[in-house]
Amino acid sequence: MPAPSPDHFLSVSDFAAVDALVYLHELEDVCPPIRAADVLFFGDSRLQFAFRTDALKRFSSQRGLRYYLLGFPLGTELLALEILENCDARPSLVVVQEGGYLIGRSKRFDRLALESSASRAWKIRFEFLAAYQVRRHLHRWLPHPVGYDLAGGLRILYRSRLDGGWWVAAAGIDRNIRVPAPMRPRRVRLPESHLQAASRFQAEVARRGGKLVIAHVPSTSPTRDRAYTIASFLGVPFLDPRVDNLVTEDGMHLQRESAEQFARELLRELEPSLPKQRDL
Repeated sequence: MPAPSPDHFLSVSDFAAVDALVYLHELEDVCPPIRAADVLFFGDSRLQFAFRTDALKRFSSQRGLRYYLLGFPLGTELLALEILENCDARPSLVVVQEGGYLIGRSKRFDRLALESSASRAWKIRFEFLAAYQVRRHLHRWLPHPVGYDLAGGLRILYRSRLDGGWWVAAAGIDRNIRVPAPMRPRRVRLPESHLQAASRFQAEVARRGGKLVIAHVPSTSPTRDRAYTIASFLGVPFLDPRVDNLVTEDGMHLQRESAEQFARELLRELEPSLPKQRDL
């Protein structure tokens, strides 16, 4: 596998992540391309793996659109709101991959970023990069199978400053877990706090001049009904392409071939919601 390009930075390793710290405290020059994007994608690691191929690059290039991927491990909309504010982003369209994203409270990784000062964020990232470099040097003396970290089978992910996409250096142990056949979604009961969080996020996107779309990325986790319910509650488009025989690496993240197939179909469903050239 080729090395990541110079515009990539190390973002996840050994189940530790500094993605959120980088974006919230702008430890890399990421705000200019976020401000320039016509379409922003928010969600968690399932979103990032679903767009790990070149499908989105081709799609946006053919339509003259700029995009940015802002999925984070265990991410929530609280981090998204901070990024929108800090970068003064005003996208025409925001796509949220909903799988427990709009909940009104932070989770592990975005909580660390939200509660950290800029100096603490820099310190954490410095330690993260230093620890990774030590392991890389150890590999020269203690070689391991290609694509595996020292502890065995853990993910190593780099991120593009230019479009936010992940470059997967090591994807972990591939267990080839199939996604259940897609079922027709139905409305379910959700906590009122989650619906309120969704409404607040939609209002902020609208205040910035954008429209919201909800998307579902398949996995073995039963989140389709939740995503459909939130889209219905907000009255926004719901992207949920029916793609059979998808395969994940671990039950949650699509394998590369499945990601390519799914991304093409999801982008086809997204087409009617795209901003027209006169809106850009």
